[in-house]
Amino acid sequence: NTWHFYHDNIELHSSPLIHEFLVNHSLKVLEHPSYSPDLAPCDFGFFPLMKKKLKTHAQKFNSDNEFLATWDQECANISVESWQQIFNKWFIRITKCKNYNGD
Repeated sequence: NTWHFYHDNIELHSSPLIHEFLVNHSLKVLEHPSYSPDLAPCDFGFFPLMKKKLKTHAQKFNSDNEFLATWDQECANISVESWQQIFNKWFIRITKCKNYNGD
């Protein structure tokens, strides 16, 4: 039952406090270059999917709460298959990056 924690390597995520927390909770960190949206599942997978889902709501949202409720509903409706596709693409991208030494 090993947990792996994936995040980019920006300064905020590399602080001593974060490092201490990760060590104390036995979380193995998967290395990731800073500011690399092509390697971030949210940037190439989740956010475009949500943008597409939210565009199906023709109306303008009347309040922040209305938008957030719709966001929560659409997040809950993302299929297991969609998540699998996103993470399969991520593994392919990570492998390519590794094979080409990060280029």
